[in-house]
Amino acid sequence: MKLDESLPNLRTKPLVRVIEPCLRQGKEREGFRLVHYSVQAHHLHLVVEAHSAQSLAAGIQGLSVRIAK
Repeated sequence: MKLDESLPNLRTKPLVRVIEPCLRQGKEREGFRLVHYSVQAHHLHLVVEAHSAQSLAAGIQGLSVRIAK
């Protein structure tokens, strides 16, 4: 998941404190599961499992919305 490079480094403590709870809250949905993540400077590495392409799209969208808010 890439973010705009003009945004601050995601690995700073204040931003990690915001991002990690979002990932924990959205890690399980119907047909979608976040298995592992890694916060990088301007992107996130996500390892996920999904039952279908629709479940994958909905799960990633849900995580993206949580983080954006």
